Amino acid sequence: MKRAAIALVIFFACVCAGNAQELVRGVAPSEPVSVRGNVTPAKLIYEVLPKYPKDAKKAGVSGRLVLKAVITKDGWVKDLQYVSGPDVFLDSAMKAVKKWRYEPTLFDGNPIEVKTIIAVNYVM
Repeated sequence: MKRAAIALVIFFACVCAGNAQELVRGVAPSEPVSVRGNVTPAKLIYEVLPKYPKDAKKAGVSGRLVLKAVITKDGWVKDLQYVSGPDVFLDSAMKAVKKWRYEPTLFDGNPIEVKTIIAVNYVM
């Protein structure tokens, strides 16, 4: 009797897990997602280097500017937003990063939009 009950529980667990996978399989998210865990990050395939602002050079300023962005299904960067860093680099970084291109992130073989953090380093 115990074996039959255990077998029944295992059967229902497998059926439920299978149904949950069917619900997810083949359906790409409708909004950008944050990719975490055991996932390979988007691959940068084209990069425009930002120009070092003259004012920052004169003042001897260096540092890291951090931006949030969405990488589109086509690999373009959109929705750039300032997160942190010397704001003297903001205009230069935004102009350059908007031209960057990534290999799209795939979900079940289909491209999806993903949220990401982009750091641009300025070193003299």
